[in-house]
Amino acid sequence: DVKYFISVFAANTNGFTSDTISTDGITIDIQKPAVSIIAESFEIDSSDVDWFGPSQALYISANATDNNEVVSYEFSVGSSIGADDAVSWFASEINNINIEIDDLSESKQYFSNVKVLDSAGNISEIFSSDGFVLDYSPPLVGIVSNGPSITNSTKSINLSWSGFSD
Repeated sequence: DVKYFISVFAANTNGFTSDTISTDGITIDIQKPAVSIIAESFEIDSSDVDWFGPSQALYISANATDNNEVVSYEFSVGSSIGADDAVSWFASEINNINIEIDDLSESKQYFSNVKVLDSAGNISEIFSSDGFVLDYSPPLVGIVSNGPSITNSTKSINLSWSGFSD
């Protein structure tokens, strides 16, 4: 970044000049902020989670850098990378937010998205997560069998199961 200063003085026809005064400067910033990570989790700033169940909170956290100052984050959730068809874009002054997910569809993949605004008005590229899926239904119970109810083997037991699904 380069900071520019404007200085001005006045001169009249008699050759007198005023004092020179200068602005406090202006920085020309054309560099977009950069997002390095976006993740979904059960709590703020915890590990990325890919599956959410009933009554679980969805927190989205993003990390971004800028050559000056990041002033706001915009988040959305969509059924494809960069989309906002599930939760429309909305602004936040902080880099982590909580989203209500009760109205989203089960077993469908969603992607969290973020774009960042810096103090000069530059907007980052949209950065998307690796996605998450909602699972509100328990697995279907199957059958487990241990074969005979009594054995003389101390080294192995034969087990089998079937019918489980999710």
